Amino acid sequence: MSIVIRPLEPGDLPRLAEVFAAAFAAHGHTVVTTAEELAEEFQPPHCDPRTDAVVAVENGRIIGGAHTIFLPSTEREVRCYLEGKVDPPSRGRGAGGALLDWSLGRAEELLATDTGLPRVVRVSVLEEDRALPPLLLARGFGAVRWFSALLRPLEDAPDTGGPDGIRIAPWDAARSADALGVNNIAFADHWGSAPMQAEGWTQRTTGYGSHLATSFMAFEDDRVVAFLNSHRYDVDDEATGMTIGWVNQLGTLPTHRRRGIATALVSGALRAYRAEGWTHAAIEVDDDNPTGARGLYGSLGFTPWRGSVTWEKRL
Repeated sequence: MSIVIRPLEPGDLPRLAEVFAAAFAAHGHTVVTTAEELAEEFQPPHCDPRTDAVVAVENGRIIGGAHTIFLPSTEREVRCYLEGKVDPPSRGRGAGGALLDWSLGRAEELLATDTGLPRVVRVSVLEEDRALPPLLLARGFGAVRWFSALLRPLEDAPDTGGPDGIRIAPWDAARSADALGVNNIAFADHWGSAPMQAEGWTQRTTGYGSHLATSFMAFEDDRVVAFLNSHRYDVDDEATGMTIGWVNQLGTLPTHRRRGIATALVSGALRAYRAEGWTHAAIEVDDDNPTGARGLYGSLGFTPWRGSVTWEKRL
């Protein structure tokens, strides 16, 4: 029988989570995707499961899936990310290309905007994945940016102290909107970034994986000038053999950079992770981050663990 691409149905999520987890594992990335995680990702406004997600079915069994993540903006550029995976035993039979074609077509529909901003489609590819890059090249994509996940064991955790006039405090949900403001200013000069809206920020800081008990804000007087948001994915523990605390997002106002605030936030998070009994800390960084983040994490004991490449097509 031929491969059929059909819309996602709610009952597909457990099987689709299995496919995603198997695809990650095939490339040496122990990421245990869950139905709960996918259900959160398949939510408006960035992904409507009724129109923005499909599965590939062969002989009545789901062998792959794809979805779009649309990030509208009124500044810099309008972006749409493509996500998709094929079950490793079912690769090489056309499912990947069919899912990619559907995703790209849907992205072009979503990006049919008259804002006048650049319109870009992006795909993140694991560095070990040798099958996807040729498919992307054939459809006009090019590799544009490299990212690294860094890892640090927590046998020790530095106490760097905080700079004068700065108070590091536990995450305050009542000041989350202020942290969003810091985020949007801090990342304005970062590649591929655009201002985040309140709904997306709430999902990032309180949704699947978020761990506010080990998240922090930095204050100058009563003003939020930096923040660190942590995530924790205990479903990965058995597969990785580690208990990892993730520095999910770290931002400092440009006016307050190079004062040791980020170092104080990260070292505080490391101590909090260690107090939780976790064995490692991790973070993903842009290898060309203009703030020198890679050097900061290296100075705190992080070393390269795994990587990915962002591919892009401009419409």
